[in-house]
Amino acid sequence: MKNKVMAIVEKICNTESISCRGLDQSNFARELMNLANVPQNADIQEIPLDWNKQVVILFLLPNDKNYYSLFAGIGNDGKFYFELSITGILDGDYFHFFQEEGKEDQILSIDFFEKKTTITEQTRHFIESTAKLAIAECPEMTMEQYIAEYTSQILENDYYGVVNWANWKGIQVPEELAWIIDPDF
Repeated sequence: MKNKVMAIVEKICNTESISCRGLDQSNFARELMNLANVPQNADIQEIPLDWNKQVVILFLLPNDKNYYSLFAGIGNDGKFYFELSITGILDGDYFHFFQEEGKEDQILSIDFFEKKTTITEQTRHFIESTAKLAIAECPEMTMEQYIAEYTSQILENDYYGVVNWANWKGIQVPEELAWIIDPDF
């Protein structure tokens, strides 16, 4: 994997960008994103770093308020990195970066998006528990409809509301979704 990643990083770093946001290198960037299983509908916003064997790709996904970053290359410490993170959120038309607020970026596993295409047993249990509570509080939909709705939201990265509502109601949120919890919800 390291050799594949570094070959693409070198292509990007050796190609002079003529766009102020580096978007003319999106094809090479997409190759890196494919190695990290980033969904094809990701919208590259900027490639702010593309030199010295380091590349950063900032992107958004539809129906997702998170601002993602993919870093690939040799860090200043001399170590190889292929790292996916959430660097902030999109709030209306404005980006709020965690570091500007004194917070750390949320590091994700590099297979984060690959895992998002399946529902683990813990997440399935979470969805069922949340659906049971939803029926008790709002019986407008059936159990199957709630399960389908919550499953769809989680698979399509539209999970903020359901995860935080469930957490607020005392339902145990599985580890793979716990990073979404907003203490201000």
